[in-house]
Amino acid sequence: MGSSRSQMSSAETPTSKGLSQETPRKVKLNKQLKQLHDGNRLFKKEIQEKQDTLHLKVQHFKSLCDQYLTPELSKFVKVQVEQMDRKMQGRRYTQEFKKSSFHRNKWKSFSLFRSEN
Repeated sequence: MGSSRSQMSSAETPTSKGLSQETPRKVKLNKQLKQLHDGNRLFKKEIQEKQDTLHLKVQHFKSLCDQYLTPELSKFVKVQVEQMDRKMQGRRYTQEFKKSSFHRNKWKSFSLFRSEN
């Protein structure tokens, strides 16, 4: 009986769209929603501009590394720059980078630990 009662109440009191569409509360909420959408659009535009400038700065930094550093050091620094946005657990290095780092630095690091006796 409760289910038929709820069906009847909605059928008994039909509200026309003209009465419920432009209530002061809905007008206020729609205005607030429009303002929030506009603000959101502006923030997204700002974020995109800042990301673009950061990307250009990183590219410029990489080109300066190529210009002023040795090729090995330049490659190392560029890989580190690419990994800077990732968490420590999420960093991934290519096999080529790992092999070159371990192979080249192995003998240099051992010479540092030799005693001068």
